[in-house]
Formats: sequence, C-alpha cells, structure tokens
Amino acid sequence: MVSRPQASRGDETRQKIIDAAEALMAERGVEAVSINEIVKAAGQRNPSALNYHFGNKAGVVQAVFDRHTPRIEQRRQQLLDALPASPSLHGLIEALVLPLAEQVDQPDGGQNYLKLIAKMQHLSVAPQAAKDQRDNQALQQLAQHIREHCVNLSTLDYDITMSLVRGLLLSSLADYCRRLEQHPEQDADYRPVFLNKLMAAIEAILVNN
Repeated sequence: MVSRPQASRGDETRQKIIDAAEALMAERGVEAVSINEIVKAAGQRNPSALNYHFGNKAGVVQAVFDRHTPRIEQRRQQLLDALPASPSLHGLIEALVLPLAEQVDQPDGGQNYLKLIAKMQHLSVAPQAAKDQRDNQALQQLAQHIREHCVNLSTLDYDITMSLVRGLLLSSLADYCRRLEQHPEQDADYRPVFLNKLMAAIEAILVNN
C-alpha cells in the first residue's frame, strides 16, 4: 500500500523533469541548458533529482527520445506497409515527413521535440535510441528504398544529398512550430500548403542529382 503512492510520485517527478528539459532544450539547445536549470524548471527542490532519475543530462535527453520515437516509427511503418513493393519516391517522402509533422498535434511536447531535434542535428553525440536499429527499423527500411531511387549517386554524393534533406526537413518543421505559436489561427490554411511545399522541395533535392 505504501509503495504505490511512492512509485506514482516518482513517475510524476520523472515526467516533470522530462517536460522541463524538453522545453528548455527546444529553445536553447542541449548544451546551453544546465541540470540545475532543468531541476528548477521542473519544480523540484532536490538538486539531485535529475541525476537520481536519469543518471545525467544525456539520460534525460534519451528519455525525451524514448517518449516520441516509438510513436513516430510506428506511424512510419504504417505508411511504408501501405506502399506497393516498388514504392514511388513521393510515397517514400510522405513516409519520411508526415510522421514527424504529425507530432505538432501531440500534447506531450511534440512541438518541443521537433524544435529540439532540429537543434541536435549537428551534435556529434546523439541519444543512443536515435541510432539504435531495434527502435528505427522503419527508418532503416525507408532509407534503403530512397537509396534505390538514387542509384546514380556515389556514396559521397548520396550522403551529402541526405544531409541536405535532413537539414531541410528538421529546420523547416522547427520553423513551422515557431510560426504556429505566433499564428495558430492561420494553421488550417497554412499547414497543407507548407507540407506540400516541403515534400516537393525534398523531392527536388533527391531527383535533381
């Protein structure tokens, strides 16, 4: 009877720390936010609360990814499964873009997550979950299909092309989130045009090589 309330408080504390870390890092970046700032923003009196629950700052960043990655990958797999055996490039781009874009509407920090991963794309050390093929099978499958559409590119050309695609995708979605914060009343008209333009731009990068 005693352990359940304690576990509930522990879970609540974990979620508050994740929420605070995600919000702060989305605005300023991982490296610019200190553990003490996260703990304070989470409303915790114990300065060791983050270390207790996550080990270190990398641990709480990992927890942010763990919150969102499974949902994104599940959606991406659904889109891939709906494609034919030889999918079109446009269908693959939809499977790349839409699962991320849909995080805008997630109430558990989806917009902060998109802003955060845009800031993290140039970091040399990323959370292990973002590199773990067990958690990213859909993304690996998607990458293989896209490579088949770019067989004329050398490895170097392909790597540069995909780096441009990744930068455009993540930066554009982060900018979109910031715009949505300022003009939510315009979103119904703005979003479909934005997504169509974004996917067309990505397709242009991949085709014109």
